[in-house]
Amino acid sequence: MRALAFAAAITLSLLGCLAESGRDEITIIEHNWESASLQSQIVAFVIEHGFDYPVSTLLVEPLAIDAALSSGSADVAMEVWLPNNREIYDGVIEDGIAVDIGESIEDSWQGFGMPLYVKDANPGLVSVYDLRDHADSFATVDSGGKARFVDCVPGWACEVVNGEKWEGYGLDDVIHSVKPGSEAALLADLSRAYSQGDVWFGYIWGPSIISIDYEMYRLEEPEYTTECWDTDKACSYPITEVKKLAASGLIERAPEVVDFLRRWYLPTDALVGISKWMDGNHKTSQEGAIYFLQTFSLVWKEFVPEAVADKVNGALTSGG
Repeated sequence: MRALAFAAAITLSLLGCLAESGRDEITIIEHNWESASLQSQIVAFVIEHGFDYPVSTLLVEPLAIDAALSSGSADVAMEVWLPNNREIYDGVIEDGIAVDIGESIEDSWQGFGMPLYVKDANPGLVSVYDLRDHADSFATVDSGGKARFVDCVPGWACEVVNGEKWEGYGLDDVIHSVKPGSEAALLADLSRAYSQGDVWFGYIWGPSIISIDYEMYRLEEPEYTTECWDTDKACSYPITEVKKLAASGLIERAPEVVDFLRRWYLPTDALVGISKWMDGNHKTSQEGAIYFLQTFSLVWKEFVPEAVADKVNGALTSGG
């Protein structure tokens, strides 16, 4: 099953040939959400133009990260969200397939939320346990009288976790889960409702454009404990660590690249800046990566030798 899912999930976005330098190609895992796609594109540009390695990116579902690394199809994962992907993370570390090379973005949060104006219209709706009495407020013609809940994108680990949480709370009978096909679809659903002042309820997280551009209320949940998380997950998401992994073989093949990736970290203000620029100008992650490298040079230059920075700047000036 995992092999089939992996085979169906991956897409090469760059050709995988050897460069004129004769160095082996480095393949970076890319995901279908903005921060992960951005980070993959940014480091790919730096590795290719600054360190002179041929680079490709590989679109992989989060639940297939271990298959990509263990099969040798990929060398780097820039966003492994814990605890969502704890089993996968522990497995590749314990089996010696990959090494932890630090965090890539600020610790994140996840939860269930709604626009603040919806909360204000339902003052008794404070915690997840109030949902049963307020399910009618979120019902639509297609939800069968249940609360319409915009869930995680299929293939994201949080989709599975959310299902466990609703069951753990004993609320799966009042929740109608809607599965958006992509992060963009989830955000578009929220944007449409928000712009019209309509009711909306769904999975939210930060730092993200959700936490930047919308006034949202996050439903209260019982405090996270390890015991809760290991049983029914009827508690809040813990603060999420976003880890980077490098395939063990890459350390010997390209130690200078691994050193760069260990240093790499995308500050929240930079992530917010790129996200807002992309959203306002309808740009892709590849274009967002170039914008970051041109606009936030003081950030990324801290992570590479001066000679590498000069090569990257030269590629940016010449159009890549």
